[in-house]
Amino acid sequence: MTLSAGRVRDIFENLASTETSSKFWARVADDVHWTIVGSTPMSGVDFLDATIQVLGNSVLTEPLKIETLHVTVGAVEDKPGMTRAAVEMKSINAKARSGKPYDMTYCWIATFDDKTELIREVRAYIDTELLIRTIKETTG
Repeated sequence: MTLSAGRVRDIFENLASTETSSKFWARVADDVHWTIVGSTPMSGVDFLDATIQVLGNSVLTEPLKIETLHVTVGAVEDKPGMTRAAVEMKSINAKARSGKPYDMTYCWIATFDDKTELIREVRAYIDTELLIRTIKETTG
């Protein structure tokens, strides 16, 4: 059975708080295939190491919190037992160590295993120019 938009929203809404973000990451498979779409230095399949850890450790003043705006789901036609969700999000009051706001918007296309409710694949569409500029301004 396809996961509902409500269930997917419940999972993603855990990113809105540092107290609940671990509940989101628990829904991400250990062998997830995560790609930042585009042709910038941040694009590719190393999202967790190249982006999340850099942001959290040296770029932002506090851990990133993300608000879920819209969720759309559907079955994956060529992969029975999988649900694909388009999730539109934005950062919540994020600030870079440079003092500038980090007003990031996201659209993640996540593919879930319906039985385990684990995210198996993500294609992340983000403002890569903002990400790169913020990292450069903050870390030199």
